[in-house]
Amino acid sequence: MKFTEEKLEKAFTQLLGQEGFPHHLGISFLVSPKMIFFFPN
Repeated sequence: MKFTEEKLEKAFTQLLGQEGFPHHLGISFLVSPKMIFFFPN
């Protein structure tokens, strides 16, 4: 069985979920503008 980056990411997110850190897509977050930080280079 070939282990790809996709399979690695899926296994990692499943492991995080089992440890109590659920996976969320970035577009599913509701962020207040007060919570956005910008750091100059």
